Amino acid sequence: MDLRHLLAPRAIALVGVSESSRWSRAIVDNLKLQGFTGPVHMVNPRHETEFGQVSHPSAEAIPGEVDLAYVMVPTAIAEIAARDCVAKGVHAIVMLTSGFAEMGEAGAAAQHRLSTYLAEHDVALCGPNCLGYINANAGVAAYALTMVEPSRPGPIGAVLQSGALLLPVLRAMQKREMGLGLLISSGNEAMLDATDYLAHMVEDPQIRVLGALLEGIRRPREFAAVADRAVQLGKPLVVLKMGRSEVGRRVALAHTGAMAGSARFAEALLRQHGVVQVHTLEDLIETLGYLAAYGPPPGDRIGLIASSGGTCGLASDLGSELGLRFPHFAASTRARLQEVLPEFATIQNPLDVTGYVVIQPDLATKATAVVAEDPEVDVVVNVTAVPESPGPAPHLLDQRMAENRSLVAGAGRHVVLTSTQAGDLSPFGRELVRRHGVYVLGGVAGALRAIRSALDHSRARGRLASVGAAAAAAQNRSLPPLPGSGGPLDEATAKLLLAAFGVACPREGLAESREAALALAREIGLPVVLKVVSPDLPHKTEAGAVALDLRSPDEVAAAYDRILANALRHRPEARISGVLVAEHAADGIEMLAGVQVDPVFGPGLVVGLGGIFVEALGDSALRLLPVPPVEARAMVEELRAHTILAGVRGRPPADVEALSAALVAVGEMAAALGPRLRAIDVNPLLVRAAGRGVLALDALVDLEPAAVDSE
Repeated sequence: MDLRHLLAPRAIALVGVSESSRWSRAIVDNLKLQGFTGPVHMVNPRHETEFGQVSHPSAEAIPGEVDLAYVMVPTAIAEIAARDCVAKGVHAIVMLTSGFAEMGEAGAAAQHRLSTYLAEHDVALCGPNCLGYINANAGVAAYALTMVEPSRPGPIGAVLQSGALLLPVLRAMQKREMGLGLLISSGNEAMLDATDYLAHMVEDPQIRVLGALLEGIRRPREFAAVADRAVQLGKPLVVLKMGRSEVGRRVALAHTGAMAGSARFAEALLRQHGVVQVHTLEDLIETLGYLAAYGPPPGDRIGLIASSGGTCGLASDLGSELGLRFPHFAASTRARLQEVLPEFATIQNPLDVTGYVVIQPDLATKATAVVAEDPEVDVVVNVTAVPESPGPAPHLLDQRMAENRSLVAGAGRHVVLTSTQAGDLSPFGRELVRRHGVYVLGGVAGALRAIRSALDHSRARGRLASVGAAAAAAQNRSLPPLPGSGGPLDEATAKLLLAAFGVACPREGLAESREAALALAREIGLPVVLKVVSPDLPHKTEAGAVALDLRSPDEVAAAYDRILANALRHRPEARISGVLVAEHAADGIEMLAGVQVDPVFGPGLVVGLGGIFVEALGDSALRLLPVPPVEARAMVEELRAHTILAGVRGRPPADVEALSAALVAVGEMAAALGPRLRAIDVNPLLVRAAGRGVLALDALVDLEPAAVDSE
């Protein structure tokens, strides 16, 4: 839907406006404050005038065209007001009115009727239960909380599913002199959701950086397409996703009626599509400002310059915790710094230029210029100060800020300015940075977190092509014949399915008698493992239907009888097709590979430590399908268990390449199973020493029943 009538209207109607309403007064004042030049029509059938203007009895009675209606009537007549707007020919509606989906089934039904009716008449709806938006780039503020000052036009566009948070975000950005071009509160999202607004912003040439505070992602595929488009256009998308905790998910559901979905699946979606993820409102603001002013960082090697040893120490600790690197300066850089700095300064990274800046105010600027030419550094962070007042020598402050501006614009590296600690700029400080066109990040900690988060966008472009190739590969794989009934496959069938996709299994065979089991044990070679094969026993250990490390024919014979008896005792009606006799493979690290299907986000590939450890330690990584090889390898590397796989205490490194390939294969198998898939669980997946591959020691595949052909 074309959102220009909604977000850049030429004429506005305020439906339900009243001088006695704080909402009404706020929106009337905000439109004037933001400089809206088009006609603003008042609609209230009970009064002849409102705010010194003629009040029309209905929207339909307004002379001339109306692009946008801001509706603030009681819930009981909201649908009537919407029909009146349609009769007038209004193109878009912002609905402040609440009492819809956030109130339960009856409200949800009313919301559905409203959105369906407006969609049928091609009228865009923002809300309901929505405070509106501020479009500084178009000079309009259709927003119903009081603004203290107009929003400054600029390259940042953001959507918040929480309307009340829009105002503190706006005020924080204003106090930091950020150019906030477009800020939208999306409310209940009956028709347009955050993805629609982001899709509009990503194509807006005035917007270079996108942000969102999301309670839920209703349409993951469409959101992913918008995120990919943002990566293609080089426009970073920064997201603060609420609902990471169970309590947070309940709050999100109660607040907007949104389905928050699984927090881990949402995080995986954002990660895979180059979205910059932050976890606090402060970091959302800081990261948007950083990216708008400086663009994405080219790498994680930081060179930091400050006039305080304490600041350098704190920055070093925090940066290391965030995974940022502070490399040693090149020899040429150290030599040049020795010429610039006093002889008592220590040449190291982070670099303390010492308190000598009191005598030589341009010392930090000169040192930053030197570090900016160091080939070992990707991002140069200059810790500076924005003065609160002009002091006795304001011309020197102007000179220093001008030098900073020249340094940022002309350096050979990515140079960033930050204050020592977070805080709003004073009125003098705001005017100073605005006059010189510089942006100073709010504190070393916030700056380093912003750089760390923004690296996700810098690394995203290379992923898109590999993901597309993985999707194509998955579509080209075919399945062996499978039973049409739903439920778990027996282990033997599940392993045949894995083998068809290239995941190796132990040497094994199915025995239907004790004698056959003994023959297979001799053929495979002792020791062996015996397991009852039945689709009705997905958890064989609990049923006593498994026997391990059998080292003699007598042990094999006794175990055969014992595990069959245990299985039938545990579940008398179990369908048993035999006993699986397999080699006893134990020389490796037990991992888990599987697929979970989320009702909102679809199938996700999981890897973690296998056996009992996956639940005990909670060490796992997840990606949404499709997963290319480079992403599978990244999953393994982000596990805490990666240090074990790399080899510890004399153990040889494990075959991480084979593990990554097995993950890709499991993902392709899941894609081939399509909507029939409920779950895949390969546990344990034994990862042997480098070069020896992996073995699927056990496998569970749970399927939906096959669709019945109506013909």
